[in-house]
This record gives sequence, C-alpha cells and structure tokens, in this order.
Amino acid sequence: MPLQSDTRWVRKPKAVTTFKERFGAVVSTLEFFCESKKPREQVEVKGLLAQLLQLCTIFMLWLYQKLLLLTNSLSTYCQSRDATMSTACSLVQCTVSAVNGWRSDDTFNQLYTDVEEACVHYGIEPAHCNANAAGTQRVAASGQRRKRAVAQSSMLSDSSVDLTTLGRRTETESAAARCLPVTSDRDVCRRHMFDVLDCVEMELNETQPVLWSCDTVNPNSPAFMNFNVMKPLAEAYAYLGIDCDKLKCQSLVAKTCFKLS
Repeated sequence: MPLQSDTRWVRKPKAVTTFKERFGAVVSTLEFFCESKKPREQVEVKGLLAQLLQLCTIFMLWLYQKLLLLTNSLSTYCQSRDATMSTACSLVQCTVSAVNGWRSDDTFNQLYTDVEEACVHYGIEPAHCNANAAGTQRVAASGQRRKRAVAQSSMLSDSSVDLTTLGRRTETESAAARCLPVTSDRDVCRRHMFDVLDCVEMELNETQPVLWSCDTVNPNSPAFMNFNVMKPLAEAYAYLGIDCDKLKCQSLVAKTCFKLS
C-alpha cells in the first residue's frame, strides 16, 4: 500500500485508488487478525472491520477516488516548477466548474449504483439508517461471504473520513444538512456527497485570491504590479509590517520601471 502524504496531493489519488482496488485484501487481513490472542489488538481490529464493512464507507471511498482524480491535474500543475499563477488560477476555476457539474441526481445515482454493486461483491447489505448493526463476522462456515445489515455511519468530520478503533465516528454537519430528514443509507450518502462537494469548492475558491496576488510579481501576467489584485494578500499579512499605502506607490513605480527597461 502506498503511503498517504498530507503535503503532496499528487500522491493521494494513487493511495486511495490502491486502497480501493485492494479493499478485499484489507478486509481479509483484518478478519485474520480478529482471531488474535491479544485482547486489545482483537478489539481494535474488530472496530475497524465493523466500520469498513458499511455501505457509507464504500460510498465515501468511491467518491474520494473520483474527486481526487478530478483535482489531480490541478495538483500536478501547481507542484510543477514551470507553473504560473495565472494558469493555476484558470485551472482552479475550471476545476470548480467541474465539481459543480457533479451536483446532479444523475451523478449521485450512477455513483450509488456502482457502490451498491461493490457492496454485493463484498457481502455488505444496506439497511435503514436507524437500524442496529448486526455482528461483525463476515465469513460463514462454508467459506461464503455472509450478508448482514449495517448501522448508520457518521463519516464526515472536518471534510475527512475518520475511522477509530472502537467502531464509533464523529460527524460535523452543516446546519442545512442537519435539517434534512434522513431515512436510509441512500439519504446519508447523498448528504455526505454534497457536503464534500461544498468543502472542495470552498477550499478551491479560497485559494484563488492568494494565487492572483502572487501572480502580480510575474512580469508576463496581465495583473503585473496591479495593487488592487495584491491588496487582499497584503492586508492579510499586514501584521508582518506591510504598509499598504506604501506598497501601492511602490507597485506603481516598479511597473513603470519595467516598462522603461
């Protein structure tokens, strides 16, 4: 399994895709360690296994893979030595548009259908979200996978999937999401999908002013030494001693010097 990196986003799609492709092997390994003679290890493994074998877990894994592949071009370009801020901003805008294009019933229905097929393959049976979870044993005496109902899962915490070793999760929801009636795993997954899309769009939109501000020092940029563009970043870091009034005059002088040179 490739290691996941918190700083190099170009590695995230590979890590998530590999985990998805080897999900069955991961589950089989955890099932093997369920028979561990170490009580603490056995409890932790069963806790992780109980969470992995839920429809909402599969849904989030499939969703994150698709999202990371969608944003991979932007991540790769931004970490390139030849990257320019203006092009990066254009890629951000295009990526935001692509993310918004996923806000449709057709996109959700297709993804949910793929997840249901995967659940059938792994022996996971969706259940009403208010039902209690059945046992964590998955393999019958005959060696066939045993279907069982799963409980409601709380997946999204600070736009991350959090798995604990005790079979419990925490959830951070928007006010709008808390007002929505939830009656099934399908409703839970739909809510999480749009929560994730909201988080991704918000994060991407917040990067654009910073990228445009940085692009003002590029002589080839149409925003070169444009004080109105660099002003938000300058004001954000004013506590470092940046004088915005002085910077406005300096940017005008610098732009004039480049024109005369």
